[in-house]
Amino acid sequence: MTGNPNLEQNTFVVVQARMGSERLPGKTMKLLGGRPMLAYLIETILTRFPADRIALVTSRNPENRVIREYASKRKIWCYSGSEQDVASRYLAAIQQMPEAGYFFRICGDTPYYDPELFDTGHKEIRGRSIDFVSSMPNRGYPMGCNLELFRSSLFEEQYKNFDSAQHKEHVTSFFYERLDEFDHKLVSCQIPGYNYDDYKFSVDTTEDFEMAAAMLARMNYEPWRYSLEEKFDLQKSIKTTSTLN
Repeated sequence: MTGNPNLEQNTFVVVQARMGSERLPGKTMKLLGGRPMLAYLIETILTRFPADRIALVTSRNPENRVIREYASKRKIWCYSGSEQDVASRYLAAIQQMPEAGYFFRICGDTPYYDPELFDTGHKEIRGRSIDFVSSMPNRGYPMGCNLELFRSSLFEEQYKNFDSAQHKEHVTSFFYERLDEFDHKLVSCQIPGYNYDDYKFSVDTTEDFEMAAAMLARMNYEPWRYSLEEKFDLQKSIKTTSTLN
C-alpha cells in the first residue's frame, strides 16, 4: 500500500454475505473456476489487508453455515446476526475492532472488485478528519464496485438513530439521506468515457453469474491483477461478443 504504512492498521474491511438471495439462491458460495464466488473478493481484499483486518458478517440462518465454515478456514473473523438488521452486524464488527478508526463496506457478491478503491479511500482520509468517503449515491463507480469508507465511531454513534427497516437493511442509507449533516467526500470514476449504465460488477441474477464466469476466465481467475479500465474493456468485449452470437 502506498503512503502512510500505518493506515491499514487504522482501517478494516467489513464484507456482508448470505446465502438467501431470492433471485440467485446460494450465489455467495456458488463455484466459479472451482472456487466459491466469495473467495475472489476475499483474495482481492488480501492484496491490501491482512486477514485479521477483515470481518465477514452474515445472518444466523442455517444456510449460512457454509459461509461461517469458509471464514474459519481462511482465519477471518465472522459474525452471525440478524437477517433483517444488516446494520447491526456492522455494529458488531466495529465493536470487535475498536482500535480501527475507519471501515470499508463491501457486499459479498462482487467477485471482481477493484482493489485500487482501497487506495483511493485511504488517500482521501489521509491527514483529514472526515466522516466518510463514498462513490454513492452519485453512481460514481459501477454497481458492485462502490467505494464506501466510514468512520467507525460515527457509525456506532448514529446507529441508534436508524429508525426504519430501510436504514437497517441498506446500512448506509441513513447517511445519504442526511449528507449535509456530515463531513463527507463523494468520489467518481475518472476513466474517460465511463458511463454508469454500461457496466455492472455485482452478481444478482443468472445472467450476472454467467458474466462473472466469463470475466474471471479471461482474467485467469486473478481479477486483482487487472485494472478497472481493463475490466471495463473485458466486460464490453464479452457483451459485444454475446450480442453478435
